Amino acid sequence: MNFTLFFTERIRWILFLILIRFLLLNGSAMAQSESSSDYTHNPSWVKMMSDPKVNYFEAVKAYEDFWKGKVKPTDEAEEMESRSEQDRSAKLTEKEKKELVREQLKEKKLKERENKKVLTTDDMKQLEWKREMTYQCKRFEEWKRSVLPYLQNDGSILSEEERIQIQKQRQEELKNTQDKK
Repeated sequence: MNFTLFFTERIRWILFLILIRFLLLNGSAMAQSESSSDYTHNPSWVKMMSDPKVNYFEAVKAYEDFWKGKVKPTDEAEEMESRSEQDRSAKLTEKEKKELVREQLKEKKLKERENKKVLTTDDMKQLEWKREMTYQCKRFEEWKRSVLPYLQNDGSILSEEERIQIQKQRQEELKNTQDKK
């Protein structure tokens, strides 16, 4: 009888430890999936551009994850360019094509309402969001171009002080080479 009591008690402990381990592993997996889903629902890349210690690759991932399956807003000049590049749509999946068509219809309806000057509050919010995202997308693309020369292999970006120091070194080297001539 002692043996069976000991055996069942030991099985309970083992099951308890397995349950705890499962819950801990499941919790960490959920935390990881939540952090990546934040990028899809939240334009955190906008704040990342202003952070001098941001990891470039993480910011680009946040930007790409946010726009995955969505149509990036464009201004009129960009729309004219995109219309001349019809081969881009050939690379889209069926789901992305449907989303693109749906977004274009939405924008067309909004523009028609805007032209008639009969905009609902919802329409105004959508137009404002589109304008803001158009601006932020352009800002992000410019940010990517401007930090690229200062990008390190690990994704960090040189600080302003480090940039100034490099610029001074280059100017000094340039001056030395001109003096030698």
